[in-house]
Amino acid sequence: MVFDPDLSSLLPHIVLESTFSSIDGYGAATFSTANSSYTARVSFKEKLVRAPDGTEKISTANAVLQTTATISPDNEYTLPDGTVRPILSISRMSDTGGQHHARIFFG
Repeated sequence: MVFDPDLSSLLPHIVLESTFSSIDGYGAATFSTANSSYTARVSFKEKLVRAPDGTEKISTANAVLQTTATISPDNEYTLPDGTVRPILSISRMSDTGGQHHARIFFG
């Protein structure tokens, strides 16, 4: 499914994705320096969401990304305000034509 071009004007932001690379000698995650960028709409509002483990968490930001690519919680996503926040939940939006965007809730 191709994202409707008429809706592109509703996605004024860019979210950068850095792919998980490895765990360093100190136990910290390292990420690729090559970034993928996604056109997005980012909102900084609190919302109660259910995390994959079933617990309820407060999301402080959410993003609608114009992509059908796989969104991995292991990767790092930089929001337009320059922050990197943990992913609480990822969902796929689809219609009769298939998947066309992803929604991510951040902690």
